[in-house]
Amino acid sequence: MKRHLHKYYKKFKKLFNFNNEYARMLYYQSFYYKSFYYQSPRHKKHTIDTYLKLHQECTNSNFITTDLKIAFSDDLPFGSSIRQAKKIIGTPNFKSEDEDINLEILYYRLLIGSHKVKCQLFFYENELFLYSYTFSHIKNMNNNEVLETIKAKYLNENQKYSKEIIKDNYNNCLHFEDEVALTLSYTSLSSKFYNKILENDIEIQKMKNEERNKNSKTLFKRI
Repeated sequence: MKRHLHKYYKKFKKLFNFNNEYARMLYYQSFYYKSFYYQSPRHKKHTIDTYLKLHQECTNSNFITTDLKIAFSDDLPFGSSIRQAKKIIGTPNFKSEDEDINLEILYYRLLIGSHKVKCQLFFYENELFLYSYTFSHIKNMNNNEVLETIKAKYLNENQKYSKEIIKDNYNNCLHFEDEVALTLSYTSLSSKFYNKILENDIEIQKMKNEERNKNSKTLFKRI
């Protein structure tokens, strides 16, 4: 991989006549952006069941309460619009839409501390109800730094934390998962999206059937 990049980097540097440091940064950054989101995260399919499971775990599991309001930032709380997100974070590396349920997802690559993180923001009817950070390069045995940071930010010194759900006083939730990759999911349990999919079993089944039909049509076209 590095050898392959280096060959094209030389051509890139010669073509634009940049100094070594700047050319390397610009080229590798552009290559990484293109390959990062167009090859991996969007292939992870989010289904209605995915959201229902997250809601169920945040609602029914043991949890710890925090006095700190859970939000992406003070300027980007739950309920914010896509326009607000782009204004604060910038243009996403990729975006996807599910018109059947008025859902839009923005994908970002962020550098948090020393970690390269995949960030996804989920909007229902143009309102942020869920966002997540995936630390692909952190293995299960190296979660201590993240665990300690979560504890220091959201809990007091007397509280112990070992991957439980954390809830604030506004019905927002932080969900910790490290089965495959370390993923922190933050969601508003009071959002219109959850109210919609939890309205009644008929509506949920209808949305599931629509999704299955959509997948069946895609399968029919491709094979």
